[in-house]
Amino acid sequence: MSAITVEQMNRLKRDLATERVLDNVMNLFFTEFVTNQWFMSRGRPKAVPADLEETVQEAVTMAFGRSNCSFKWFAVEVPEFHILHGPVYIDGKQCIFLWASDILTGILSVPAEPGGDDIHYLRLSITPAPMRESVN
Repeated sequence: MSAITVEQMNRLKRDLATERVLDNVMNLFFTEFVTNQWFMSRGRPKAVPADLEETVQEAVTMAFGRSNCSFKWFAVEVPEFHILHGPVYIDGKQCIFLWASDILTGILSVPAEPGGDDIHYLRLSITPAPMRESVN
């Protein structure tokens, strides 16, 4: 059981923020992190922050034109890496989210059909509150 290295985590976070093909990021996360017992053993249940919930709701509304969806989260946090991940059920459809709380960036994967191979990916990001203020 080998530990996740700082280099692996930095690559994941860099790819979360910059990779154009979001499927590559999720594949990296599943092949190098989810299959790593050391990483998975550090996860603890955590409530999803309100700003992330709002961001996902807005992204789903914009991407799919649905604003009255129900959301049920099952989040796990790996605190030493500032990673929050897990399934989120949107109107009963299982989706997967990956969120880096230190860089306020993540991905939501939404299957086109339950159990299907066609997956839609949405990059999520939040601008920190102090940066949202404007000077008039």
